[in-house]
Amino acid sequence: MVENSPDAHKIRNKLLTHGELCLSYRTYGHGSQPLLAFHGFGRSGTDFQLFEAAIGHVFTIYAFDIFHHGESCYPESRIEKNTLRKTEIKVLFDVFLKAINADFFSVMGFSLGGKIALTLLEQFPDRVSHLILMAPDGVFINRWYKFAAKTRLGKGVYKWVDRNPVVFFRFLDFLRWSHIIHRRLHRWVRMNMDTAEKRERVYKLWMTFRNIDPDIPAIRTTLNKREIPAVLIFGRYDRVIPPAIGERFSRGLSESVQFKVLEHGHMLMLEDVAAVVGNWLRRQKPAKM
Repeated sequence: MVENSPDAHKIRNKLLTHGELCLSYRTYGHGSQPLLAFHGFGRSGTDFQLFEAAIGHVFTIYAFDIFHHGESCYPESRIEKNTLRKTEIKVLFDVFLKAINADFFSVMGFSLGGKIALTLLEQFPDRVSHLILMAPDGVFINRWYKFAAKTRLGKGVYKWVDRNPVVFFRFLDFLRWSHIIHRRLHRWVRMNMDTAEKRERVYKLWMTFRNIDPDIPAIRTTLNKREIPAVLIFGRYDRVIPPAIGERFSRGLSESVQFKVLEHGHMLMLEDVAAVVGNWLRRQKPAKM
């Protein structure tokens, strides 16, 4: 079900709801093609407003707040057990696509949002028209994430970190001082875990999405079979999701998939990135149906 949020008159927000799940979203642009967009950790769907000028004439951008962000809701009782499944994501967005009367749609994702974009391509392989990914999560499963989110020991370690942040940050500083981790990764971890609220959100997200691993072989097959126009954008100086991940993913894919490295770090929600996406879009042919 799609409904207006209580503050829709202020921020153009609506709610996509199905059962216990709800996703808040707002729209940008006036194009005839729907584009579902998903932001990164700690951010919001408002990030995609800067894409309106570049691609809003082609797309209507539906910019969602992912779970545990904004007005989106996810039941607390399902964080530890019975967590989110891919089939639920499919049902939720099937409801949405019917509500907006869309047979085909495109997807865009930055960082964590890339995992959702890839999952939608996996779940709707015959209905996605364009794929836009910026430093996407989900292309490669980081071993530390796998340890923390998918093992009992890892969850215990993370809870200890949450209770002892001073010790953790001293250890993190030691890793940076010893050149074991890059200063950019050090800064990113500190920025995203420097408060109890942020650490709690990290834990909830890791638990909620721990069963949402995109089927990369199936996605590669879909991209090649349908020659879906896709662009993968990475930052040259990104130490969180480095461009080497995108380079490996793009090998062996059809010419419809373009891999771009820009002079940025992990943060790619920027006006010049929007311009790159706009320039790319103007040269694309439709995907095979």
